[in-house]
Amino acid sequence: MYRPYKKPIGAAVPDIVVPKPHISKITVGIARLVARLYLCSFVGTARLSMQGSEELFQSLNRAFSKKSRCILAFRHQNGCEPQVLGWFVLFKSKKLARRAGIYFPRRPHLIFVHGYEVLRWGGKIARAVLPRLGALQVYHAKIDSESIRRLNQTLMEGPYPLTIAPEGQVSYFTDCIPRLESGAIRMGLNAAEHLGKETPVELLPVSVLFRYGKTGQRRMEMMLRRVEHIAGLKNTGLPFSKRLEQCRDKVLSVNEKRYNLNPSASSSIEERLDALTEAALSRTEELLGVKKEGTTFARMHTLRQLCWDRIFIPGVNDLSTLSQLERSVADLQAGEAWYAGRHLEMVDFICYFKVPIPSGDAPLRSRVEYVQQLWDFMNRTRGGVFADRKTIKPAEIIISTAPSLNLTVRLDDYHRDKKTTIASILDELKATYLGQI
Repeated sequence: MYRPYKKPIGAAVPDIVVPKPHISKITVGIARLVARLYLCSFVGTARLSMQGSEELFQSLNRAFSKKSRCILAFRHQNGCEPQVLGWFVLFKSKKLARRAGIYFPRRPHLIFVHGYEVLRWGGKIARAVLPRLGALQVYHAKIDSESIRRLNQTLMEGPYPLTIAPEGQVSYFTDCIPRLESGAIRMGLNAAEHLGKETPVELLPVSVLFRYGKTGQRRMEMMLRRVEHIAGLKNTGLPFSKRLEQCRDKVLSVNEKRYNLNPSASSSIEERLDALTEAALSRTEELLGVKKEGTTFARMHTLRQLCWDRIFIPGVNDLSTLSQLERSVADLQAGEAWYAGRHLEMVDFICYFKVPIPSGDAPLRSRVEYVQQLWDFMNRTRGGVFADRKTIKPAEIIISTAPSLNLTVRLDDYHRDKKTTIASILDELKATYLGQI
């Protein structure tokens, strides 16, 4: 007897289709009504303070007046920095700037740049809201000429700052910056060449810093106990750092067993994590039938793109156009891609997990962050994803702004030696971020 097609778990779905990026007044108005409640789900009722507010307001004012073009380069270590910055600039900055004697010539706004994957794991809300706030998507592993054109056009024309995380993704730890990507700087220098000296291009470093109080410390202890419980460990009165070490080593050893790794007794944690990274990437490449090629991050981005393209089928907006046979194969490939993606979630995280274990008297933020990452390490070992992260809500959020870097004045150096100039700006940006902590 014929049975109608039944959609399996992990089935393929149509390609993502969203409106062209634009600023919708209706969407901004709705965001104004619900933004505070939405933000509370990420950061609770943390109070907001500022460092370098004059630098921020002056730079925004120059951009809004079209006297300059601005790339707002923000740290992205916790995951909710875009929400915090977007809410602040949209709904708070104009009032606070007036108090400082600065009057914006137009309603403030930021144009955020986000990875293509956000529209996939972010769900219907992200797909509905982000394009209507003008947000632009980028790809790490494939060339999309239309996305590149929109990025350059937005920066060249202004007036709203192009808002980018130079870390490329969430980096998990405040006190450590393992890598910065050069794309924003290259884009800024390219714009500076076309705009000339009369319209400088500025790179504005902004950090969103979390501070925790007694409540955060209690929740940190609760989270650590939960990690110990799930990992089958007992708190036998060990010092704080030893408890962290015990949890880290248990989760790491479980992963090594999963991938049939046998580290030597002399292997360092960094070496063991590197071996785990390679094993997870190799397993994914084997599942997807892809040859090993490129750096760790290049391989990860290529594989992630392939996984998403097997789940959200490019160019197919209606799966009913596929035959039953084609649909069944597409679903099987989507399921394989979903499981392959669990290995990539591990890679994504452990590339940033090579930080020292904080001592019991380390700053509270360092202890809180490490416990959060222990939970994430365990979560991804169990098949979880970034969206499943558990975070401890801060008592205070600090928006820290440093003086902007004028990219236009670097053009002569850039023309003489592009590689050295970009590296120098990246080093300066990294030092600025670390100085804001």
